[in-house]
This record gives sequence, C-alpha cells and structure tokens, in this order.
Amino acid sequence: MSTCVECGASVVNLYTQYSKDNIRLTTCDQCNNFADKYIEHDFVIIFIDMLLHKPQVYRHLLFNRITEQDGVEPHVFRFAILLILFEVYIKWFRLERYYTDYDTKFIEQPLYYQYLYILTLCIFGNL
Repeated sequence: MSTCVECGASVVNLYTQYSKDNIRLTTCDQCNNFADKYIEHDFVIIFIDMLLHKPQVYRHLLFNRITEQDGVEPHVFRFAILLILFEVYIKWFRLERYYTDYDTKFIEQPLYYQYLYILTLCIFGNL
C-alpha cells in the first residue's frame, strides 16, 4: 500500500500507466493533491528538496521508494548520511557561536568530542 506524500493517507496506487511513456498521477481522496508528485521529478529536484528539508520528499523516499521486495535503495542511505553531516555542521556552527558568548565549557572540549556529541544529537533528532 502506498502513501500520499502530502497528508500521509494510504492510497491504492500512485499512478496509472497507459503506455510506456504515458502515466497519470493519482490524486489523494483526503487532500485532493497528487498522491506522490516526486514520481515524475528528476533526481536533482528530489535532492534539492531533501536539502530544503521538505517532509514530502522524505515520505516519498521512505514510504513509496522503499519496497518490501527491493529493500532500501543504497542512495537513500547515502543521502541520509549526507543530510545528517550537513546538519551536524550547521548545529556545530550555531552552538559554537552560542557557547563562545555565554559558556566556554563546550568549546574547551576536544574537537572530536564536540563533533561526536553533535553527531549523536543529530542522529537521535532525525530518528
């Protein structure tokens, strides 16, 4: 069973294929939007939306691209790791600015400790 990327409701199918190059996207019964607009989008658009942290693209990858037969596609893991590393860098920059103004205990720690601490925070935050 597939999932609508806009509202999270279950849909019977994501598209109807009339011929090899002719498909029609299914609309969701609950939100009246396309159930999964990312089926027609290029890989670059999906990557950009992942960088923008759009929840629809994550629903597309987690619920509609991962099938029980194929398992998790390798590029999903690579993008998840890449996004977590970007988030670690951003949080590290923000925390470093915050702690240099108010408290120096975090800054006095070794770099690997700071990185592992923020990496752990980001991994648990994303799970």
